[in-house]
Amino acid sequence: MQVRLPHDTHWVGSACNPCMDLVAFLCCDRAPPAAANAPPGLTPAQLAMRQRMLAIQARRMGVANPAAATGAQQVRCGPALKLVVWRMVQAPSCVWDVTIKPPRIGLPRDAAEGVTVLGLCWSPDAVRLGLTHTAGEHTQHALALLVYSVYDGAVLHTHHTLCDHAVHASAMQWIAIEAPSVPSQALHMLEKMPPLAPLPSVLDDKAGYIGAAQHRAKPSEPLPSQGVLKGTGTLAHIPSLSKTDPASSLSLLVCADDRGCLAVWLDGTVPLHAPQLPPDWDVLSMAASPHDASALLAHGADVQVHHLPLAWDEGHVHLARLSTAVRACLAHAMDAASLATQAWQRLVRPRCDEWRAHWEDTATRHGVDLVHEWMALVVGGRASPACEHLLVHLTEGTTMAMETDAKRGLKHMRRLAATAMLPACERLLVLLTELLGCARWPTRFPGIDEARVQALQCEVQTCHAVTLSLQEHSERELLALDEFYKWFRMEQDRQERLKLGEEAPRVVTYHDTLTVLEYLQRGFFSPALDALLGPGASAPPPAADLSDDSHAARAPLWDTASVAYETETPAQDADALAAVEAALAWLDRPLAPPAPSETQWQGVHGPASLLAGPAHAYVPPTLPGDAATLLSRLERVSDMLGELLRDALAQARPMTVQTHGGLSLPDGVLVRDLTVRSIPRPAPLSIAEGQARPLVRAAAHDGQHVHTWMSEAHVVSVHVAVGTTPSVVAPVLLPVPARVHDVALVRGHLHVLYDEGTSTAVGSLGPTQAPMWPPTDTASLAPDAQSLAVFAHGTRVVLGKDQRTVTVLGLS
Repeated sequence: MQVRLPHDTHWVGSACNPCMDLVAFLCCDRAPPAAANAPPGLTPAQLAMRQRMLAIQARRMGVANPAAATGAQQVRCGPALKLVVWRMVQAPSCVWDVTIKPPRIGLPRDAAEGVTVLGLCWSPDAVRLGLTHTAGEHTQHALALLVYSVYDGAVLHTHHTLCDHAVHASAMQWIAIEAPSVPSQALHMLEKMPPLAPLPSVLDDKAGYIGAAQHRAKPSEPLPSQGVLKGTGTLAHIPSLSKTDPASSLSLLVCADDRGCLAVWLDGTVPLHAPQLPPDWDVLSMAASPHDASALLAHGADVQVHHLPLAWDEGHVHLARLSTAVRACLAHAMDAASLATQAWQRLVRPRCDEWRAHWEDTATRHGVDLVHEWMALVVGGRASPACEHLLVHLTEGTTMAMETDAKRGLKHMRRLAATAMLPACERLLVLLTELLGCARWPTRFPGIDEARVQALQCEVQTCHAVTLSLQEHSERELLALDEFYKWFRMEQDRQERLKLGEEAPRVVTYHDTLTVLEYLQRGFFSPALDALLGPGASAPPPAADLSDDSHAARAPLWDTASVAYETETPAQDADALAAVEAALAWLDRPLAPPAPSETQWQGVHGPASLLAGPAHAYVPPTLPGDAATLLSRLERVSDMLGELLRDALAQARPMTVQTHGGLSLPDGVLVRDLTVRSIPRPAPLSIAEGQARPLVRAAAHDGQHVHTWMSEAHVVSVHVAVGTTPSVVAPVLLPVPARVHDVALVRGHLHVLYDEGTSTAVGSLGPTQAPMWPPTDTASLAPDAQSLAVFAHGTRVVLGKDQRTVTVLGLS
């Protein structure tokens, strides 16, 4: 059966998924047209009419035509590369196609960019792609690893590294492993806990009210967890498995490139330690099994086989699962902190600024200090002309809008702190406790610094305390806001009754006068909440007079004594008796200091005095000397966690890399350029064109790695026996009387695509240990076939030389 693809198609590596009968193609699409600078919703005719009118207007004014394409509007990325997945069943059909978009990090918008796809391999549920892109006059190179979902083509994971020079070749293998299931007390506790509550929406639950002085048509800011899939943000640096189920089987992705770098990824996302390859040798192919990998390297005509043990064990799997749970909890906390920051900066603080604007306008009109005027009104009940003007000017609709937005934002902040950030911090402490236990077991988990884990615990405990303070201040601000608006509406009603000569109030309203006075004196603004959720630290204040105790640094409330644990078992009875005596002496120590008094707690979580002064001179009482916001504290925790876990997972195990030489490439070896490129026009000279390389296929079967290449007269297979004593079996040299176009290795059998007279045929040569010519199970094809791929159940897929015709053979 033949199908014809709609684009110029390229075949890169082994692109067949035997479990789902899927084939992946890389297509080179045409370059998209230049983006027109026009309002959305216009038809092509309306767009052309608009450009003509702009050109006429520009000629009359004697200026440049704004509708003409400038250098920044020209297409600079060349043709688009697409990943297309087809299902090869009774009727082959396209499942999905996506455009490959590597991350543009540190590149100018008008930089010329070339994308090169180096490798493609399958996993049971995702597709992995290695890409390089070059940009700018000063050439920048980056190697990106993208993960696509096999179901809808969505990007699941992105990892990118900067390179000194462009990478021209890459080899990839993705294998399934049976990972040991290590019991984890922390993960078991997290399973027993209720799941974290979904985060509520802050700005989308109610249509934005457009008042006289506040417009909120801005889009919502992206959450920190949204950059994880793109490989950006602090959370992307924390390793995480794509499979969170402890009982699920994992996989191992092995990648090698011509820089001499070998990368090993647990489940394709968690980096592990890997040995280095010789940098001056070109990587032709690579095969991998659960604990071993072999690479076929070439330097000119010389060929070497490198046996590379893969360092991973149950300790790495356990740390990877802990790291996955840590990132999930931290992402939830950071998203909640980001939403709380948006609620403060988009709902609460703008309404405070609106009140301040009304105050400043009224104070400028009447030339008075409006703070003292309003405080006199609260205490004495006599309204000055400035107060009367403001009470009349602010209508019911304006005050209701300001009250609704401010209360809505404060309720969101309180809910996010109580139901999202606090539970996430508690779960982080549970996970860090087990990570501390791993650090105290260096024989099983080497490379984990106990001091760094303890520092992380202190940081997370600080975030937990700051979140409690945020919840408390949000509750206090909500109560103060309610008391103020009750007084404000009562005062408006009272002033109206005085004008009408009425004595008795219509409705008796009770409010807290002291709360209203404090709210007015600080100018409707909560400096404590702004210190936790504001835009960040401002300029440092001038040096304070240390003679005044109010400006001095506050000492901690109490000191907590550290507890030392015995890590070694006593070997003799005398040592055991001494240990018992030491334990009894420790029990006889004085008790821990009593709980702090109410006065001490007020110094930390509340103002020491009622009227603390205006907001610009008010010092937040929480954590003096540290001006970091809550979100910046969580980002600092994320950076520390990512560095700690990456170092722990990259610990080297004793490995012996064995090299086997004595091989050489024969004359007339089949050379082909399988790299797919997107070259911009005009392209700078720094963007490489690529090069043709020997066509080598590799696979692992029954404890052996097989590397096969072709020449004009022979098919050569090199077998590497892996295990405790790896060795290279003598190459199997098979003379062929026909011209071979491509070969495929499937379950230890060799399939070949070759010329047969005036046509092309595909057949099986049998097991790779003893291939026999002529092939069996042959099928004739048109003479334009070039590339071959074979499924495990026997279905063969052949791509023609025109890069568009696909032939499917062996369908039942």
